[in-house]
This record gives sequence, C-alpha cells and structure tokens, in this order.
Amino acid sequence: MAVNAEAPADRIRRLFATALFRYDGRVLEFRAGAADVDAFKALLATLKRVDTDTWLSAMPFSVVKTPDRATTIRQMLRGVPLPPGFEQDDIKGSQLTKDRYQLGAAVAGTVACQWFKRWAEARSENDRAEEREAIVAMATARGWPVLHEMEKQGGYPDVLYEFAAAMPKASGTGARWRATSTPGSAATAWA
Repeated sequence: MAVNAEAPADRIRRLFATALFRYDGRVLEFRAGAADVDAFKALLATLKRVDTDTWLSAMPFSVVKTPDRATTIRQMLRGVPLPPGFEQDDIKGSQLTKDRYQLGAAVAGTVACQWFKRWAEARSENDRAEEREAIVAMATARGWPVLHEMEKQGGYPDVLYEFAAAMPKASGTGARWRATSTPGSAATAWA
C-alpha cells in the first residue's frame, strides 16, 4: 500500500492511499482518502466481488467502456495528424478500462511518440524532409481536440506541448530522443 499523508498545515490531515492487489490473474487498484490507515483498511474491507457488468455499471461517466472504446478512440484521433503507418492497435493499453483522461493520454502519447521516433530517425539519417514533416505535425499539438479536453483535468498536454516546441530547436545531428512505451505515457527525454 502506498501512503501519502502530506497535507498543508492549515488543513485537516488526511491520508491518501493506494492498494494494489492481485485477483484472478489481474492487478487491481483501490485509491481512497481516509482519516488514517485504519480507516483506509476499513474501506478496503467493504469491497466485495461482483460480476463484470455490475462493476462496469458502477463506474463513473468518465470511464470508457469496452463497447464504446473503438469509437471513442476514433473520435479522439479527429484533428490529430497521424504518422504514416499508424494503426489504432498501436495504442498501448487501449484495451484496458480507463477514464477518458487516461485513454486520451494513451492516444495522444502514442501518436506523439511515433512522430518523435520518426523525427529522431530522420535526424540520424539526415532526412530533412521527414524531420520537417514530424516537426510540422507535432507543431499542431496545441490544436488537438483530445489535448484541449485533457487540459481541464491534468498537466499531460503541457508536457507534450513542451516536447513538441523543443523539436525544431534541437541542435546537432547527434541529438536524439528516447521514447519509452509506458502505457498512457509520452515519457520522452533527451538521450
């Protein structure tokens, strides 16, 4: 169990905790705020096993359910320039039950990482046309509707905007980027 018991001194101290556990071949995550560890454990004790349909019907509206996933991803990709060869199946973790923000991060992150990879390969091969194509595509990131939707809920779009803005400023042919394939992450860094 991960525990974050930090709070501003002028606020009532509250524990924010996450419990991860294995069940039936899956890893489950439970997050909650509680007064203390005992209160968190009491919340854990109230969990009960239910069938998939019951579980999904209890999810908040923001969760994208399996029957809606492909359509939602297609909608999220509207207004986003796709790299040549991009396939919806390339989106890591897209088959998992996620809220719109996390699915949006997976969608935008996969597209961005593919553009970053093409950009880095073009730089190493001194292919200025392909390098420019990637820079131009990523320069549109501030206009991607999926990122605009996500801006209200978190900082992921800002990080992607920063990486996109850095692309044309990179100097030297030896500069390259390393993209990791963490689901839902465009964890890209200078290497």
